[in-house]
Formats: sequence, C-alpha cells, structure tokens
Amino acid sequence: RHKTRRKLTVVVCPEAMAIIENYKDMYPDSPYLLPIIQDSKQDEYRQYSKMLRLHNYRLRQVGYFLKIREQLSTYVLAILGQRRHYDRIIIPA
Repeated sequence: RHKTRRKLTVVVCPEAMAIIENYKDMYPDSPYLLPIIQDSKQDEYRQYSKMLRLHNYRLRQVGYFLKIREQLSTYVLAILGQRRHYDRIIIPA
C-alpha cells in the first residue's frame, strides 16, 4: 500500500485473474495493473476520478436492476468486504 508503505497480499479468483491477464500488456509502461490511467500527459487524478465516477455509476445500475436497497459504490463494497458484513446488503427474494 503506497500510503503506509506496507505490502498487501491479495487473493485473486480465476475470473478476476482472466481479466487481469487480458489487460496486463495493454499499457506496458503504466505503473497500474488495469488501464485506468491511459494518457500520462493528461492529469492522472482527473482520469482516475472520471473512471471512479463511471464505475460507481455502473455499480448503482447493478444495484437498481437487482433491487438492492443500499446504493452500491466502491466505498460501500470496500467497507462491507473489509468488515465481512455481506449480509448488510439486502437483496429482496
């Protein structure tokens, strides 16, 4: 983790690894695992923010279609995953 200078170990499921393998050589000079920042000449934070907004918008759409009462976002999913409170997302039967 860059902020704390600590190394993380992450377990990656086969489906996620297939996505990583698909994109890993797309931008070989990029320090990022996935092609979120595509043009190093542009403001990287702006590119990151734009992709985060798009990702959160798509998560909200998934939640809407699945009729999940809680508004999904990367923040909500990170907190739930971190605390293992998966049962807090209410999916109607």
